[in-house]
Amino acid sequence: ANTGDVVTLAAGSAGQIKTITMVGEAAGTDTVVITPATFAGGSTVTLDTVGEAATFQYNATIGWVLLNTNGGVVA
Repeated sequence: ANTGDVVTLAAGSAGQIKTITMVGEAAGTDTVVITPATFAGGSTVTLDTVGEAATFQYNATIGWVLLNTNGGVVA
């Protein structure tokens, strides 16, 4: 298993946008696992390379919606 950081997104406000970017790593196998409280279309997004990012927007009805990712893996 990779060593990594866990990022939890609590419920937001309608229309709120958050971008999370992996900006550094201590070891070559580091990851960032993003776990929104409610996530339309998945349960996590994992970033495993510096520069990868994920942008979410909060919808009051369905929770966090992934708007874009450049390399993140949705599970």
